[in-house]
Amino acid sequence: MTDTQINAFLAVAYFGNFTKAANSLFISEPALSRSINLLEKEIGCTLIERKKGGRIQTLTTQGKHFLQIAERWKILLEESKELSNSNTSEVLRISATESFSNYLLPPVYDSYLTSRPASRLMIDTYHTQELHSQIIHNSCNIALVSYLSNSKHIESTELFREKIVIICPVGMFSKPEIHPSDLDASQEILSSWAPDYQAWGEFWFGSDLQTRIYLRTLSQVPHFILQYHMWTFMPVSVANYFASRYPIAVHNILNGPPDRICYALQNRLYYHTDSDLIISLIREEASKIEGITLSTS
Repeated sequence: MTDTQINAFLAVAYFGNFTKAANSLFISEPALSRSINLLEKEIGCTLIERKKGGRIQTLTTQGKHFLQIAERWKILLEESKELSNSNTSEVLRISATESFSNYLLPPVYDSYLTSRPASRLMIDTYHTQELHSQIIHNSCNIALVSYLSNSKHIESTELFREKIVIICPVGMFSKPEIHPSDLDASQEILSSWAPDYQAWGEFWFGSDLQTRIYLRTLSQVPHFILQYHMWTFMPVSVANYFASRYPIAVHNILNGPPDRICYALQNRLYYHTDSDLIISLIREEASKIEGITLSTS
C-alpha cells in the first residue's frame, strides 16, 4: 500500500468522480484506475462501486470503513515527515462537535496560540461517534463531546454543564421563562446537537412529532428561525453567540431538559504535553458564560 494509492482513493472518495479525481492529482484516469485496482487487490476487497462515464455509484461498505483508515494514514504520514525537522514543534490536534468547535472554542484557540507562540494547532469538526474513533486511533489529542461511549482506550474528563434555553425571533414570546406546554411544537426546528433531548421532548411533545425543519448544521439555525418565525432549543453557549449577532431572543425553560455535559476525551496511552493547558483554557472560557457550571470531577 503506497501513498500514491491512498491519494488516489481519497480523491475518488471526495470528488465522487474519476475524471475530477484524476485532474486534482494531475494524472490520467487510467493511471488513477490502476492505483485503485492495485489498492483493492492488496487489501482483498472492492472499495468503490463503479458506474459508466467515470462516476462512482458509492463507496462499498468496506470502502466506507477504509476511508477512515486512509484519512488516518495521511495524518500519520504528515507527522512522520515532521520528524526530520528538529525545530518543528509538536502539533496539538483538537477535534470537537460543531457546537463546541464553532461557538465555544475560538477564544480558547486564541488564548492557546498567544500563550504558546511556537505551537501549532490542527482543528477538526466531527460528529460525536467519529470523535470517539479519532481518540481511539490517536488521530487527535483532545476531543470535546456531549456524551460518552464505553472504550477502554479513552479517558474522559467532565469539564462543565450548560443549561438548555429557547431561542426565537425577538418578540415571539413575551415571558422571560417559557413552559414547554406553552410551545407550539409544529414551529420547532430540530437540531442534531442533543441526543439526550429525545426522551424529554417525547414526554412533552409526543413521539410522533413531524417537525417542519430538521437541521444537521447549526450555522443555518438563525436563517430559518428568522425567515419562518420558528423556535428551537439550544445550549446556552450557542444561544448567546446567535443572540449577539442576530435579532434573536434567549428564553429560559421551566422544567427544561437536562443540562448538556461537555467531556474532554484523550487516549489513555498518548498524552500531548499541552493537554492540561488546553483543558484549563476551556474551563476558563466556559466560566465566563452565564448558564454554565464548571464540573468539579
